[in-house]
Amino acid sequence: REVGETVGLLSSSGLPIIHCMCHAPEIIYRIPSLYGHITEQKEGSDHSSPRFPLPLMRASDDFFPDDPFSHNVMIASLAYNSLLLGHLSTPDWDMFQSSLSFLSEMKDAPSHNAIAKMHAVARSISGGPIYVSDVPGESDPDLLNKVVCDDGTVLPCAGVALPVREQLLLDPLVRNRTM
Repeated sequence: REVGETVGLLSSSGLPIIHCMCHAPEIIYRIPSLYGHITEQKEGSDHSSPRFPLPLMRASDDFFPDDPFSHNVMIASLAYNSLLLGHLSTPDWDMFQSSLSFLSEMKDAPSHNAIAKMHAVARSISGGPIYVSDVPGESDPDLLNKVVCDDGTVLPCAGVALPVREQLLLDPLVRNRTM
């Protein structure tokens, strides 16, 4: 009861809520009741849509920038978790760092620039918010300028990024193929 009251209070105040660590069944099952997911069919449409704005739900575990081999796993997890979460919420693909120059010092690590670009592209097509956790003064403005418009806004996607059907049951990490 207290969770529902808190969510209701924060939602009515206009404060954004990001549901982090929210993949437990008891949380997923309660999201529709907490946010009043009553669907309605719009005139001229063949499908229903939520009457209320969808909440933000973190679609992944934490971001581990220091582990160069965690990045592909994270992005694959984000896309696959969005298959479910995209029906209940706007999946939040978590923050990323535009500059991962410290990875260049690690032996056998992938290119730090390639990893940062991969994260930027993933967030740009995710359908959710884009935010960074760069160390102050260490951002890559060239990369960040590629994901925002000249006025600083971000173009929203029409939907949630999901794996393509042909790749749905294949492991993108083993096969090294695009999802």
